Amino acid sequence: MAGAQPIVVTLQAQSNSGVTGKAVITGLGPAQTLVVLALNNAGPGRHPAHIHQGTCANLNPAPLYPLTDVVDGVSVTAVNQGLPAVLRGQFAINVHQSPENIQTYIACGDIPAQPGAAAQPVATAGPAAVPTPAPRPSPSPGGGVSAGPVTVRIQQQNNSGVTGVAALAGVSNGQSTEVVLVLPSASNDRHPAHIHQGTCANLNPAPQYPLTDVVDGVSVTTVAAQLTQILSSPHAVNVHQSPQNIQMYIACGDIRSAG
Repeated sequence: MAGAQPIVVTLQAQSNSGVTGKAVITGLGPAQTLVVLALNNAGPGRHPAHIHQGTCANLNPAPLYPLTDVVDGVSVTAVNQGLPAVLRGQFAINVHQSPENIQTYIACGDIPAQPGAAAQPVATAGPAAVPTPAPRPSPSPGGGVSAGPVTVRIQQQNNSGVTGVAALAGVSNGQSTEVVLVLPSASNDRHPAHIHQGTCANLNPAPQYPLTDVVDGVSVTTVAAQLTQILSSPHAVNVHQSPQNIQMYIACGDIRSAG
């Protein structure tokens, strides 16, 4: 469920690819889970990604839940399963070299099982010979499906070298928005983050929606605003160097409607 503690998965390189990164898994409601991947050294092209049964050391090759392809190091997917189904144990996130070379794995990370999750029922997806992305959900305030997700590319500022992705998805109650920020190249220090009015090129310095500080490259916040409200005017996700040096921006991304 939204508001539950997010799960961070570290993805390690496979097949000497040099590809590493993080995945963040968080609930959007009883019927959906948001999965956000940000990878370093992924290179050009499309890299299929999935949640598989098993572990990286002993993986079932048939995908269980398809994720959107990794493009420019980023994948954002609303999986049509509740969070307990994804956290019941013996699952892994796996990234493939390309659609043409699906048998070569370039990165993988085990999803840690959570206490109590194993008791939850799960409807499994049938195996597919050619994995396909999960369909984009439709906005349904008050229903079981969230609005979004919207992907925001986070670019470095002030030569920080910090890049990554933010994902915004409406929670199924229709009244709040889950904001997941993944910056795998950020330092381990604490970096304040906010949603500001304006754009990265012309930012209102007063934050409109505070986000949790980025720690170890990750920030997850349930914002008390509808996604449509955030998308109704120019906004940007902005990251600061530190609480002590709040005036220094190290990364920013303009929020644009998915439609």
